[in-house]
Amino acid sequence: MDLATAELLVIAVAVIALPTAVAHLERRLHRSLGKGAAWKRVERMPDELASAEIYMSEAPVSMTRPFAAHGRVDQVFLARRGVLVVLDTKYRASMKETPSDVFQVSCYAAALRQGSRLPVARHGYIRLVNEVGSARYVHYRKVRLLSEREIVRQLRG
Repeated sequence: MDLATAELLVIAVAVIALPTAVAHLERRLHRSLGKGAAWKRVERMPDELASAEIYMSEAPVSMTRPFAAHGRVDQVFLARRGVLVVLDTKYRASMKETPSDVFQVSCYAAALRQGSRLPVARHGYIRLVNEVGSARYVHYRKVRLLSEREIVRQLRG
């Protein structure tokens, strides 16, 4: 084998065999961790949520006090420490949560406190998604939730 043939063989291995081997290893890792684990890693999900179980997804919630309200919560996670954590997803260009986002998640948490025997965290998450062309940017913002008193105060203006 001459030098030119050897160089072509090395290039062929680098261009064809190496990426194939890497793809095979990624598929094996994906299978061993499970699809959810790969998704959580790609999204850079906070550890608290990544290690939790989904408790509710796209589920109706309601409350009767301090006022009557109902809605559909995006996700509620059961964290390792046995606490429910509310998450709401917003699709927008800005990667900032708004006061109305915090208000909404706080209302979901208040409804969960009335309807669940499990404790509900005093914080929640806003998952902000921005899609630009084929690119997708996801950020999680941990927010302090409003108390029921603060919710009522905001409603009264």
